[in-house]
Amino acid sequence: MAFYLSSKKAMKLSLKQQIFLAVFIPCLVISSTILWYFFNEQHQNNQQEFTQNAKRISNSLSETLIYGIKFNNTAFLEKITRQALNKDSLSSINILDTQFQSISNIGSSEHTNYDISKPTIYNEQDACIHFLIPIYDLIDHSNHLNNNAPIIGYLALEFSTNPITIKKYKMISLYLFAGFISAILFAIYAFYISRKISSPVINLNEKLLKFNDNQDIDFIAFNGEGELKLLSDNINTLAKNLRITQEELQTSTDQDNQDLKQHLENIEIQNIELEMARREATEANNAKSEFLANMSHEIRTPLNGIIGFLNQLKKTKLTKKQESFIETIGISSQGLRYLIDGILDLSKLEAGKLSLELREVNLRESIEETLHLFAPEIQHKNIELNYIHYHDTPFDFMLDAVRFRQILSNLVANAVKFTSQGEITVRVMVENSHPNENQVTLKISVQDTGVGIKKNQQDRIFNAFNQADPSTTRKFGGTGLGLVICKKLVEQMDGDISVESEESKGSTFWFTIKATLAPSKPIIKYNFADKNPVIIFENNPTSLLTLEHHLNSVNCPFITAENIENFISLCQNEQYKTAIIGINHKQKQFDTTIQDIQSKHPIQLIVLSNLEYGSREQKIIERLAHRYLSKPLRQQDILNAISKFENKPAQQIHQRRKIDSMDSTLTKPESTGINILAVDDNEINLKLISVILSEFKVDIHLARNGFEALEKANQQYFDLIFMDIQMPEMNGIETTKAIRSSQPSQQYTSIIALTAHALAGEKEMLLQEGFDDYLTKPIDEQQIQAVIQKWTGMDISATDLSNNQLDYQLDYQLDYQLKNQLKNQISQIKSTSSEYNKNEQPCIVDLKEGLSLANNKPDLAQDMLNMLIDSLDDDYIKIEQYHQANQNDELLRVVHKLHGATHYCGVPTLRDRTEQLETALKLGDTINIPKLVELLLNDIQDLLNWAKENKIDIIDWR
Repeated sequence: MAFYLSSKKAMKLSLKQQIFLAVFIPCLVISSTILWYFFNEQHQNNQQEFTQNAKRISNSLSETLIYGIKFNNTAFLEKITRQALNKDSLSSINILDTQFQSISNIGSSEHTNYDISKPTIYNEQDACIHFLIPIYDLIDHSNHLNNNAPIIGYLALEFSTNPITIKKYKMISLYLFAGFISAILFAIYAFYISRKISSPVINLNEKLLKFNDNQDIDFIAFNGEGELKLLSDNINTLAKNLRITQEELQTSTDQDNQDLKQHLENIEIQNIELEMARREATEANNAKSEFLANMSHEIRTPLNGIIGFLNQLKKTKLTKKQESFIETIGISSQGLRYLIDGILDLSKLEAGKLSLELREVNLRESIEETLHLFAPEIQHKNIELNYIHYHDTPFDFMLDAVRFRQILSNLVANAVKFTSQGEITVRVMVENSHPNENQVTLKISVQDTGVGIKKNQQDRIFNAFNQADPSTTRKFGGTGLGLVICKKLVEQMDGDISVESEESKGSTFWFTIKATLAPSKPIIKYNFADKNPVIIFENNPTSLLTLEHHLNSVNCPFITAENIENFISLCQNEQYKTAIIGINHKQKQFDTTIQDIQSKHPIQLIVLSNLEYGSREQKIIERLAHRYLSKPLRQQDILNAISKFENKPAQQIHQRRKIDSMDSTLTKPESTGINILAVDDNEINLKLISVILSEFKVDIHLARNGFEALEKANQQYFDLIFMDIQMPEMNGIETTKAIRSSQPSQQYTSIIALTAHALAGEKEMLLQEGFDDYLTKPIDEQQIQAVIQKWTGMDISATDLSNNQLDYQLDYQLDYQLKNQLKNQISQIKSTSSEYNKNEQPCIVDLKEGLSLANNKPDLAQDMLNMLIDSLDDDYIKIEQYHQANQNDELLRVVHKLHGATHYCGVPTLRDRTEQLETALKLGDTINIPKLVELLLNDIQDLLNWAKENKIDIIDWR
């Protein structure tokens, strides 16, 4: 990398500079190396010479001191050492005995650590050299070289290295000066060489610049020799050839300009003619499109009248033959309307008048709603329709939902039309991401196992009024407009559409669109992570994959059964609470299998099926299963079913199924169009209000808790919601706030509070919490009628009002002060004519009152009383347990629920007792609560005893 950078930098230098550096740098490096070598050699010689001189002095001095040490003559020793000190760089002399104890010490040395194994020590920090010399006995001095003579002492000498250091610095100065002089000489030499070599090249370059600037080409005169002479001759040859070529080119250019001018004149004439033809074609096409659009609109207007009056005619009394004729006319009219709609869309697209309306769309919901429209047809044909939304694909986008669904429905409709057996699979995935633009490219594919398309016919299916095979129109019908409309819509969405098909094996139509991501909307969160796994069994692999995608998306644990025997075996395990089984028309004795599982294993069973709705098999399965879901499957349905069954005992689920069935039966045939949602966790209350609402021409929807109410309110718009206040998990106030926060600003739903017991100030508090109105249980038909009329403006009944009805009308039409005054006056009028005896003690069961509360319907009154009595055992245990555990909040919840149920049955004693205990619990009356609990338990036991003594099923309610 360093070589590359240096080479790149060198390319920016001129030739003269490069030559200078090429000569100067090597000379400088070589001279520096030579100077360093001689300096190092001289310095080492000085050190060796200094060391040898120090050793010579040490040996000479040690021989001189033998006498003084032998006879311990201190004066002699001191005299000798003083004479030797400060000579030849000797800075310290220390005479030691054999134990290294000092005998005589002269000098400033602080060295005391003597080691005979290291006689010479260099101390660079103190700039000195230490010598330790043994002194041998004089008697046998001749043998000291053999180390046989005894040692009588040691001589420690310290020599200063300052002389060597001074010589070193002198040499450094000398060599630096020599190097500086050498560098100057080398620079002069390099400059001379670079100038001599580069001057001829610069001259050549100036001549070439003249060529480049189109100046008069002149020949180069060069007096040099060698390669530069050869280069100048070649340049002169090039200049000569270039002059000739330039003259020829000029001649050719003049001729070409003449030809081009003539050609441009011809093209201009042709362009004028083409533009005129284009304008005429555009005007004709626009006229055609406008004519088609106008004609389509004019034809569709009377056609809508025909279809509308046909629907009205169906409501009259007709003979079988007339009904058949009307049905045929209706089918033909719908087909004609679809054809006109297709022509109208095509004409708008061709005229460029169709614009996309982007808005926030939940892709999963939009696709599921589209596929759900094909449920009857796929059930009739016994084929599977699956939808797989891959986990890395977002849900919320800015799209034209209408046009997107039009594309998808056209493709799915074709797949359903041409598929007689097998399956159809819709897949959605992200093909490309564009993070900078906050966009993604979506790919949606529709795969079927139908008749397929031949290779040579696939190109023309996207042309208007064309189909793959002319016989297709006769066999399957169709105009051939669907795919061409899809193609133009996809292209308008910056996408592409194509098909992959093999005859007799099926087709895969896919299209891509570029969509902008939208902010994710809050969704209902399911917490399945800590729940028991769900058992699933599905014979169809694609349907199984779809189901697994739905469960994995919310982290719901599940176990897949390999076969039906494995599924039944897993259902026997008590740790599993929920099981899902998918069935189709090919499976035999499925009703026996489901019935066997239901009867032997305490597990909540959800059945997924594509059986035709209303068929004998479908009705059997729906009756046997805890929850029946038709295919194509919607994720929200399956998750709601699983969530609903969590932590619910089997007996309670069976009881709930009785009320579940009311959702599909309570809507009146001739509906006023008013959508009403009733929310209550008490089955008795919910059943009564549903029966009362069924008397009116409204669309009724039921919810059994706050979460279910919030889910339904997010899925569709309701004109009115009746909301119970005291509910577990999410009470009525919390549910109302959640609905208000999630509701679009342009929509508003009136919410009516239902409370069985309202203390002073509680009603005003409910209005402040977001409720529009309130009703106090028990409620009756007149109350419901007055509320619906007040908050929807729809007069659902024209009957006269009784005294009670007048009371409720006043309750909603006057302000609170006048209302209370008028109600008191009405109460006084009633008290004078009433046969009710205030001193009469209420009985355990009042059948007459129960019948009145059930809107004078004996069957309903009997069902209400049965449901209340069936729930008393469980309520008795909970009240006793919560009271003993001092859990007043849970106790209030149970008592409130029981109090609400008593308002719809003729049990006055139990109703009064629950009201007293609920009041005490709300006020925190700890003194009276124990006594009231005891009385309430006694009242419950009395009612249970009454039920045992009397046969409810044979009671004459009239």
